[in-house]
Amino acid sequence: MHTPGPWKAGDTDEFGDVTILPESGGLAVAAVPNGEFMRIRGKTGEHHANAQLIAAAPELLDALKQAKGWLENWASAEPQIAVIDAAISKAEGLTGK
Repeated sequence: MHTPGPWKAGDTDEFGDVTILPESGGLAVAAVPNGEFMRIRGKTGEHHANAQLIAAAPELLDALKQAKGWLENWASAEPQIAVIDAAISKAEGLTGK
């Protein structure tokens, strides 16, 4: 089970890394490195975008589960439900992909 959300992207630290934190406080969930490698590649803002995406993960997972519940009422939505199931399984660590 993952750390309950919501999460937030913290401030950039002295190394240019961004830490993902639970909004309720506590230990970091993850860190998105910036470092010299990102500057060399010319993607200095990409790590901030990655941090925002990671921080939204708990809410995205909840929204996906809600959407699946709604789509299950539609027989024609089987392909979409399969995509949703795969994404949920990946997010919950039930698949190696």
